[in-house]
Amino acid sequence: MSIKHKLTDLTLKGLKPKAASYLKSDGGGLNIKVYPNGRMQWLLRKSSQGKAMQIVLGDYPEVSLKQARELALQEAAPLIDGRCFVKPVASMNFGELFNQWIGTKTLRPNTVKKYKNIAKHLEPFNQRSLDSISPMELKLFADKLAPTIAPIILNAVANVEIYANALGLIEVPKLQYVAKTLKPYKGEHFRSIHYEQLPQLFELASKCKSPRADYYLKMLLIGMLTLLRTHELHGLQSSWIDNDNKVINLPSSIMKAKRPHTVPICTQLDFILSTMCPYEFVASRHALDLKLERRQQNIFVGLKITPLICPHGVRSLARTWLADQDFNFAACEMCLAHRVENATQQAYQRSDYLKQRRVIMQAWGDYVEQCARPYMPQFFK
Repeated sequence: MSIKHKLTDLTLKGLKPKAASYLKSDGGGLNIKVYPNGRMQWLLRKSSQGKAMQIVLGDYPEVSLKQARELALQEAAPLIDGRCFVKPVASMNFGELFNQWIGTKTLRPNTVKKYKNIAKHLEPFNQRSLDSISPMELKLFADKLAPTIAPIILNAVANVEIYANALGLIEVPKLQYVAKTLKPYKGEHFRSIHYEQLPQLFELASKCKSPRADYYLKMLLIGMLTLLRTHELHGLQSSWIDNDNKVINLPSSIMKAKRPHTVPICTQLDFILSTMCPYEFVASRHALDLKLERRQQNIFVGLKITPLICPHGVRSLARTWLADQDFNFAACEMCLAHRVENATQQAYQRSDYLKQRRVIMQAWGDYVEQCARPYMPQFFK
């Protein structure tokens, strides 16, 4: 890649000494160092085999600007950049760089799908060299994408560029701030209702005429009484239910935060679980299978309650009710498998608030029963 020089003879004559030495770059690793006593010295700063090197080329004006540039090229030629262990720049296209970058990561199955989707969006650039992609071209490309997808795509390109820079394949990253040129996107909250409207929700759900209405209503109530996320709920296995201690022990593999989680079983949940047959626990698929996330949505569609609330909106509804009851904030967050402590606090505070959460979840269960019993009494004692 050609070097874009920054210094001129006029610039050099205008450099004045300061209280401390300072450098002015000409590009390509060539710098002039100005000392407090007025002396000016040419330096070539490069890395070779992973080590930073500094080579003195002479003083200015004894060594002119033109001579310094020629000397810099001669001195830099034999140096081996220890980072350049992959293909030369000329034969390295964006698609190959992207695949190499992905190969450095350890990805979960759902993350693999995410990066496959990113790669599909970036296919127009696959045969291009990274240097040939300009910020403006990338910006115009991103403007055509959905506002939720564009930042993800641009951040992936920026990470690939940083990877290429770390390998020595490009000298100066130029695509790092393209994502900041996008118009801010204000996402919508999950569709939900206020907890005071819960009786109307149960009234509407109870009118379901589907042959699977009984199962749909059970899963609606179990979701409300456990406050699990959709893939956690539909990955539930009967072996995780501890009837002696009245808890459900979920392993870290199924949880979003990859931490084990314990759900207290309130009396209402205990009764519903006791009426379920083993085959109703749908856990034949991997917990991270995206189809698990669609199952609760399909249930809400079957109950015809999707205009009012989505599956994740149940957690929002419940959290609002908990906030209005003045329960302990951290314990309420743990009911949703959230942690409010930072890493340092978690190293000291290791309680899972199970005692408090039993009280909270029982109070929530009582409220759910109060709202649902008039319309579906068969699910309560």
